[in-house]
Amino acid sequence: MSRVVTSEVLSMQSHCWLQDKRMEEVEHLTRYVYNLCNYSNDH
Repeated sequence: MSRVVTSEVLSMQSHCWLQDKRMEEVEHLTRYVYNLCNYSNDH
């Protein structure tokens, strides 16, 4: 089990892939909050 954790979870490739996914999610969340604020200001 520790070998799987070391080779898969802690690998640099996985880290980079997850970083891209985190940045994508940050963009979605930011857009969502921005739209909520704009919608509430309009109504």
